[in-house]
Amino acid sequence: MTEQIQDVVVWDNQEFEIAGFDSVSPIFEPTDHGLKPRTISTACWRGWHMRLEIKDRRLKLHTLTIGLSEPELKANDLRSEPSVFGVPLRQYQYQSQRLAEDGTWVSSTELSSESRAINIDGELAWDGHLLLGDDPRYFGMLGHPAWYYHRIIECEFIRGVLVGHWDRSEECQRIVDWFESDESPDPPEDPFGSDKLLYENWERGFDAMMGAVFRGKYCKYSE
Repeated sequence: MTEQIQDVVVWDNQEFEIAGFDSVSPIFEPTDHGLKPRTISTACWRGWHMRLEIKDRRLKLHTLTIGLSEPELKANDLRSEPSVFGVPLRQYQYQSQRLAEDGTWVSSTELSSESRAINIDGELAWDGHLLLGDDPRYFGMLGHPAWYYHRIIECEFIRGVLVGHWDRSEECQRIVDWFESDESPDPPEDPFGSDKLLYENWERGFDAMMGAVFRGKYCKYSE
């Protein structure tokens, strides 16, 4: 399965990907707003993705892109129009190109299969730790979300208010450098049987080292 498109956070005019979170509840859940997402594509099998902002230390929902069912899309009564934080979710038009029989490219206007709301400014009263990733390294196919980024910022929120943040980039880089060196054991290729157990133990060892760096215990947000 293709990996779910990452959610992003804009903070101090910089864009980060959400690498992981530590909380008993998700940062945002469409069903809490009466929305039932459907798969948009193989890159968005969850059915939705979002853009958040940290403004004045508050965590806010800026943009939501979501796949909605046909009955929701065809609602004629504006009072029943799907929305989030009072902002309507509507399909949008975009420009596409196709190759014609004569070999030329033809432009056309298409209607999106998903719906979108922007400039929502919806406050999220969320408690938990959040990992923000920047400058991805594409380090192998390993499980811990922080491995993919050169820059990692850990944030703590209480009721949606940013109460602390820590740059973990140097600590993560030292661990990655060790695992890329000749001093660390290589995981087995195409593991199966007893080799699969060895590979899982190898992954857990990396997770334990990364976990010692962070304040929270993280899972990937898209899972």
